[in-house]
Amino acid sequence: SDGDYWRLLNPGEYRVTVRAEGFSVSSKVCAVGYDIGASRCDFVLGRSNLSRIKEIMQKFNKQPISMRQRARQRRLPDT
Repeated sequence: SDGDYWRLLNPGEYRVTVRAEGFSVSSKVCAVGYDIGASRCDFVLGRSNLSRIKEIMQKFNKQPISMRQRARQRRLPDT
């Protein structure tokens, strides 16, 4: 979905952070010049997988999954 936001700012550089539910946070430096008119600072947000991470964490009682432990569990016993 598209979203617009505007703010009157004095000329300079500003670090802008954008957040939207269901999307990853994004930050960048935006420059506001002395020219007449608006200075654009566009962002493209990617979908977040936070809900999937929460689902997995809940399944494992909110314990981080150790990749080493997982690999050991998958190995076949030596015979």
